[in-house]
Amino acid sequence: MNTRRIAFLLSAFLTLAASFSYAASIKFNSSPESRVWISGKSTLHPFIIKASTFNLQMVFKAASLQGASVEILKGHSAHLTATVPIKGLRSEFEVMDENIQRAMKASRYPNIVFSLKSYSVSTTGPKKTISVPGSLSISGVSKPVILNATINLSGSDLSISGSQSVKMSAYGITPPTMMFGSIKVDDFVIVHYHLVLSPLSSE
Repeated sequence: MNTRRIAFLLSAFLTLAASFSYAASIKFNSSPESRVWISGKSTLHPFIIKASTFNLQMVFKAASLQGASVEILKGHSAHLTATVPIKGLRSEFEVMDENIQRAMKASRYPNIVFSLKSYSVSTTGPKKTISVPGSLSISGVSKPVILNATINLSGSDLSISGSQSVKMSAYGITPPTMMFGSIKVDDFVIVHYHLVLSPLSSE
């Protein structure tokens, strides 16, 4: 077999392999029903801060949309990144929003980012739970975390619900104060999430 023939066959093989790889990626995006919010306490009263905008995308290796969600429940590999813009965090009080953005250094580090490293799904009674080790980056500091949540399958959609306690000072954030320091926010807050993921297309 001459060199030109070998080169042609190799090129055809690589093109076919790339096409298969491209077609085997299923992308999931968060739907409008998804919610992310933060609850905490201050010396005045408890508070809730909602994420008015965020982006979550998961890419999963599967041959087609059909059965992709089921395969995820089997623990097959996936890539997931969630991004929450700090300036999109909204409470009932504009002053609190400004103080939180300043404390979190939003101008320099505009996003809270979570990146998945791996995950595992288990069944306890009627519920399925998912354990998600990953990296959480806030205000320029990244730390390993493990998110534990419930996961449900409805048609081709996946819903994931859970919460995670976060100590602000562990990420270099000084808990904000208001009214000349007379109102202080507790160092611990809880990040809650209810995510509905829908398959978009194959890639």
